[in-house]
Amino acid sequence: MPRFAILEAPSPLGVGPTGVEQLPSALLRAGLLDGLSATHAGRVEPPPYDPLRDPETRILNLNGVRALRLPTSRPRRRLARPRLVPGGPRW
Repeated sequence: MPRFAILEAPSPLGVGPTGVEQLPSALLRAGLLDGLSATHAGRVEPPPYDPLRDPETRILNLNGVRALRLPTSRPRRRLARPRLVPGGPRW
């Protein structure tokens, strides 16, 4: 059984579409799965980027980050082994 599972979450929500959203694909092309002897747990697409900040919190894409957190948390709970979520929200 693989020790790691990798779930792609290519999100530019916190910084904007600067290329960071390409990180999960780049890591996989560079051989991350083989290098870690990991399985691919899928990919969660983020909601569209919104350049406006939440007026109360001043956080970029507050609703988008909330929306992305739910689909990434479901597969993460299902994975009993350590997991890596490249590009995903940090919590």
